[in-house]
Amino acid sequence: MNILTFNYPEYKELNNILYPIIRDGKKYHISEGTGKRTSFNIHKRKELRSFVDWIKEIFPDYKIAISWGVVYNKGEGARKHSHEPYPMTFVYYVNLPEGSSPLIIEDKTINVSPGQLIVFSGNKFHEVPSSIVDGRCVIAGNIQSTSFLDNIFLYLRKTLL
Repeated sequence: MNILTFNYPEYKELNNILYPIIRDGKKYHISEGTGKRTSFNIHKRKELRSFVDWIKEIFPDYKIAISWGVVYNKGEGARKHSHEPYPMTFVYYVNLPEGSSPLIIEDKTINVSPGQLIVFSGNKFHEVPSSIVDGRCVIAGNIQSTSFLDNIFLYLRKTLL
């Protein structure tokens, strides 16, 4: 799968709502780096309903399996990791102050902007270099098939890996 880029049409309104929720909510350490994340399944919040519906229109045979918001402040980033065994991973950009770190997928630098949704294979290694500014904010997550058989296979892969 190639790296896919989409622009959410109503991103300004959505991001104005999401940034304070992610920035000010209870935070947990991320296992892949030093940013702070929200609880899991942020995509189930009512504020994200139209965004989730938009993703369903793009990928009708898939659904968001898990998601979380992340804020990176100065000195924070994500070390190289993948989201295997999920077939797809996504990052949606909520807040990107000038000087924010890019997304690096398989050693390719992806320059991003607020409102962009980047989707790529879950087995691709990616990272976020340490930030030199406060407030870089994203929603990240994994996408799985809606097929019953595909989900049995995913469960077995997660269990055996």
